[in-house]
Amino acid sequence: TILLLVLIDKILAWSGHAPALNTRREFLIETSSGLASWIAGAFLAPREAGARNLPESTGADTSKVGSVEALIPIVQLKLQLTKSQADGRAQSPNLPRDEVAFKRIFDEYSDPVSYKQKFLDNNAFLVYYTKGFDGPNRPGIEEGDESALQTQQYGARNEAWVAWENLFLELDFAKANPNEENDLAALYPKAIAAIDSYLRLVPPDNLNKASSIALTR
Repeated sequence: TILLLVLIDKILAWSGHAPALNTRREFLIETSSGLASWIAGAFLAPREAGARNLPESTGADTSKVGSVEALIPIVQLKLQLTKSQADGRAQSPNLPRDEVAFKRIFDEYSDPVSYKQKFLDNNAFLVYYTKGFDGPNRPGIEEGDESALQTQQYGARNEAWVAWENLFLELDFAKANPNEENDLAALYPKAIAAIDSYLRLVPPDNLNKASSIALTR
């Protein structure tokens, strides 16, 4: 830093544009202060490094994750939506309209965020700059994709919500404007297909059992 300041001083002098002593001294002090701030910001200040942005909690009861019982409400969403489409009525069925309530139904079946995922998210800066070092002769902490299913489930859940919300917005429009054309014929299949995308991640045996029970309720 000192050498750099001296060099700046010499350049100013050689250029013939050197300011008065007091001014140059002030300039050097200001330059030194700015350089110190830059170094602190570049090398010392913490940065966000690869934060994973874990999904927010919906308050789901995860005590029955992966069970047939927890799967039944998701299957029921599809059955009720299919019935509403078949009825041909532009009225919102008695189904969750709130995003958190909707996602909670899926979260009670889906794999929860693991302790490892929470650690990686909370320590993203450390993991990034140590390249996941977890000790000599040990695999990197980021190795192994234990969260693959959880990531797919949460992604499919989010896509289902988007399709669900679009459908209900159109249902509201159709109800308020019965003489206007609407897109319900296209949006019902999209919402049902989005739920099917999630259900394709479910073990077939569990899905068959949940479907059989849901039909009786």
